Amino acid sequence: MQAHKTIRTRPNLQKSCNLADAHFSTTMSYINPYEFLGITSTNLSEVDSKTILKEKKKLSQEIELSDTDSIIHNGIELTKSDCLRAIDDLDDRTIKEFHFFIFRNKPLNDFLAKGSLLFFEKYQVESIYKLPAFINFVAPYFEPRYDKALSINYKSGNKESVEKILSVQPLSTSSLYENCFKGTYQILIDADREINKLIDEIKDEKSPYIQKSFRGIEAEIKSKINIELINLLPPYFQGIRNQIAMSIRNLARDINNDPYNLVEPAFKVSSIANEIESDGLTKQTVSKGYNIIKSRYEDLLQQKEDEKYQPQINKCYILIDSIVDKRDSVNKKEISASVVSSWINSNINIAELNNLPSAAFQVRNLIALSLKSLSVAVWNNLDEIDVALNVLAKATLLKVNEETKAVLVEAKIQLDDLKTKIQRQRLATLQQAANNQKKETSNFGVLIVIGIIIFVIYLISNSNNSNNSSTPSYNDNSSSSYSTAPATVDTAKSDVAIPPQTTDTYQTEPVYNKVTMPNGNISSCSGITPKYDKNISTRLIITAELTDVAVKLYDYETDRCIRYVFVNDGSTYTMKNIPEGRYYLKIAYGNDWEVKEGDPICKGRFATHSSFKKDLSVYDFNKTYYDDGRVSVPYYTLKLYRTYTTNTYDDNSAGSSISESDFNNN
Repeated sequence: MQAHKTIRTRPNLQKSCNLADAHFSTTMSYINPYEFLGITSTNLSEVDSKTILKEKKKLSQEIELSDTDSIIHNGIELTKSDCLRAIDDLDDRTIKEFHFFIFRNKPLNDFLAKGSLLFFEKYQVESIYKLPAFINFVAPYFEPRYDKALSINYKSGNKESVEKILSVQPLSTSSLYENCFKGTYQILIDADREINKLIDEIKDEKSPYIQKSFRGIEAEIKSKINIELINLLPPYFQGIRNQIAMSIRNLARDINNDPYNLVEPAFKVSSIANEIESDGLTKQTVSKGYNIIKSRYEDLLQQKEDEKYQPQINKCYILIDSIVDKRDSVNKKEISASVVSSWINSNINIAELNNLPSAAFQVRNLIALSLKSLSVAVWNNLDEIDVALNVLAKATLLKVNEETKAVLVEAKIQLDDLKTKIQRQRLATLQQAANNQKKETSNFGVLIVIGIIIFVIYLISNSNNSNNSSTPSYNDNSSSSYSTAPATVDTAKSDVAIPPQTTDTYQTEPVYNKVTMPNGNISSCSGITPKYDKNISTRLIITAELTDVAVKLYDYETDRCIRYVFVNDGSTYTMKNIPEGRYYLKIAYGNDWEVKEGDPICKGRFATHSSFKKDLSVYDFNKTYYDDGRVSVPYYTLKLYRTYTTNTYDDNSAGSSISESDFNNN
């Protein structure tokens, strides 16, 4: 007959447990004596020696009378000696207090006894955790539980649990916590050993991945190394983390190099090594290897993409050649603007060009620049600004890089400005023609009146001749008709057009750029030498309203400008330290100060509402000396403003109007 071992469970002490704890040895299992004895007191002072002694005797008698070999507590099989040893801990006052703290801290008790992770979820900092005596007491139970919890959850890939466990500093006697990490560390050692086994098999040409061109090798490495979890691990694991990163890097190197030269799988493997958080020399080596393989991989992808879309790219280059041919024909005036417009509308498909892959990005830039070149040719050679604008509009719709876009935007601004000037000139020409026609009509009426008068005189004369036969007759054979001078038709291009050239720029007038001017001196002008006298506190206070002003101060004696200042609308500026003497002003009124490209700011002008005056008032800055010894230093306040009507504007100065060239004459 087969003998059976009897296992007895102490009544009311059976607790639920994880099957994973079934193999736990009693040497690492925590038994809380208060829980084991079934004590329910919440205050340590209530648990006196009599109560403990009573429960100990009760348990001892139960054990002595029992024929069982062990007791099950929290899913752990305990011997009689284990039970008695746990109860004996209550004889030591300090250990008794430690057990009671754990008894009252249920999450900690359940973690030590059963490995429950609720301790990490409900973790709270306690002052007792910094007590060396408590750490020495709890570490033998805490460390193996921590190690087991971390290694099990790491191996199963449970990121959430791993993060919770690592969020709590272990209650350990070791500053490095090696007893808490040894299980997880061993997992990584085994993983590194398996990766190196793959490397050896490849070197020995025994790897099954060789025949598969290393397809699937990336997945196998990821099954051994969880990148997210390995990067979560604390600094204690940095050495093995570096070691694994180097092993994976070496594997990628062997796949990338002769005799295999397989870039794609090498890149995938190298990416894993690069994602592992290594440091020091390892990081440099891994990153360098990754970047080399990545560059080769990107070249391979670009090559594949170029091959895939090469027919479309070739078609684009043919289109560029066609655009250039049209431009050359326009330069030779072999085709009309209408032909260009029709061809552009039929052959330039913006949507199709913009949908081309990234491999065609550069060729799209070339198409846009070719269209811009054709637009220039249409304007410079055929005088068709609307067609030139339409061609340029096609170019601006293409997806191009920032540099090309800037070229196109600048060209459009230039061409729009040209069109505005042409329209303005045509309007002026039409107005002049209307005025001439009105004048000719008026002159024609005068001629008719004169003709009638001459005719009346003629009749009277004839009548007189017939009545006075003694007066000899006079026969005038000269023509008596008047004809207006033949109208001259100006077929020349507008003043914004320059004779066509073959350069790839629109022919235009000098370019002026608007400049934001601060209040103060306008410097860097040849011919103007500012003069100051720091020993005199003379002042000319200038206020501008409803206009910006540029003011020049002239010496009456030398007729030379000694100061040139700018004052913005609504502000005040003061000229100081003006040398003694008598002065007058030249004033420019207006808005939107602009400067021609290449010129200094002082040579600028007002783009709108400009007018110029010479203020002949005398500004006497000579000191006045009084008999009593007083000295008066003069100053002046000048308010410059404009009043606007519907179509005109007037400034307030009493001076006389001058030309812009007179104002600029120093």
